[in-house]
Amino acid sequence: MNKSEIYGEAYRLLNLITPLRADCGKACNKACCSAVDEETGMYLFPYEEVMYVDCPPWLRVEETDFTYQREKNALIALCEHPCTRELRPLSCRIFPLFPYLDKMGELKIIMDPRGKGICPLVRHVTPNELDPAFLKSVQLVFGVLLRFEPIHTFVFALSRQIDAVQSIYDKYI
Repeated sequence: MNKSEIYGEAYRLLNLITPLRADCGKACNKACCSAVDEETGMYLFPYEEVMYVDCPPWLRVEETDFTYQREKNALIALCEHPCTRELRPLSCRIFPLFPYLDKMGELKIIMDPRGKGICPLVRHVTPNELDPAFLKSVQLVFGVLLRFEPIHTFVFALSRQIDAVQSIYDKYI
């Protein structure tokens, strides 16, 4: 299986499923997809850029300052609204969850604390209160993707960034 087939299967598994059985965007007016005053973006997982070789007009891929795997720069997908739902990056498909790797490398699916400012779900529910089919799909996808060393290294590095964000929230908020 090549990279586009792997991500294609991950996209397929997460295409029609959402965090809640109802449209969670109705509770917050689609806050995660509607930043008006700034560009919004989501990190692409390693190799995911193969899904955007022919970028749709509402999306562009750029390099970020965030590094992993011997100083490899992560990529970010920056979007203008509206996007085509079927072409969303993996980070959008799994939001508000994150495939967190603890310091021992064990996978835990957590609510992404970076979403606290925009997503009511991050502030008020736990992953176990989300649609079980959604949670199971995210676990399945990352059970496979994390077998690839660059993806594992990326998620591990991003998990350390999330630790830093969480410690700030714990200290000041």
